[in-house]
Amino acid sequence: MKSRFIIFNFFLLSSFFINAQSNKHLLEVGMSGGIGPGFVSNSFNSNLLIRKSANDNGVADQPQRYNGYLNFEYTYLTSNRFGLSARLYYQNMKIPVQEYYSYQLNSGSWDYSNNEFTYESPSFTSIGAMFLMKFTPKESILPFGLEYSFGGGPRFYKMVNKEYYGEYTDSTGQRISGVIPQQINTDLENQRYRGVDFLLGLGLNFPITQSQFISVAIDFTGSFVIRSSYEGDTNEYDSEILEERIEQLYYDRNYAQEINVRVLYSIVALRVGYKISF
Repeated sequence: MKSRFIIFNFFLLSSFFINAQSNKHLLEVGMSGGIGPGFVSNSFNSNLLIRKSANDNGVADQPQRYNGYLNFEYTYLTSNRFGLSARLYYQNMKIPVQEYYSYQLNSGSWDYSNNEFTYESPSFTSIGAMFLMKFTPKESILPFGLEYSFGGGPRFYKMVNKEYYGEYTDSTGQRISGVIPQQINTDLENQRYRGVDFLLGLGLNFPITQSQFISVAIDFTGSFVIRSSYEGDTNEYDSEILEERIEQLYYDRNYAQEINVRVLYSIVALRVGYKISF
């Protein structure tokens, strides 16, 4: 009885391997996310500021701990042990606030000693594309078991155009809480950035049918936003008008450094996906 069970499982596994080897194409959809290590948070003071509530226009601190992505991937198997992949991924994120501005009203120069302007962390969307090589140890066969991935590609960021909240002081000394003025830079064309990502991954594929798999992987990712990709704002602001000065401070600034700090939370990420072969 025991020998029959072993023979049955042998033929079952053999059919899995034979079918998988005949399929050269793989499609995968999944999610990945990382937890920001404490030393990153402490080193870069990378808390977020968010709107307190629907009835309160003020802003409040919120620690940033998570970083999630939606992934789509296609793989072509060039042999039993090697494959070439293209991965697209999307993320919606808020970036940490590292610096508050102070200003002096009705002056042609900035005064960093009074009239503090605090503001909600801006939201960005990012879309990236990676080109990867996949391979397995000699003991494994793609798409079964253990696989390694490495590669890189471009990544693009864009600020979400919506209402943001802040707190600042007017010429009478009154503290104002509410929507940050946005009367000049309405399209946010200047708030686009470019970067590059590099990845080294270690994954496991678990078959659930002859052509379907659950994949679990750990990805080590390096991300870098090119600071010079910020082109600046061509709009003209009147430095003696409070609303225009506040708008300039928020919407006409280079956020590349803050984005770089934010993506540090994905140095190590867990990725889980559903994969089919055909």
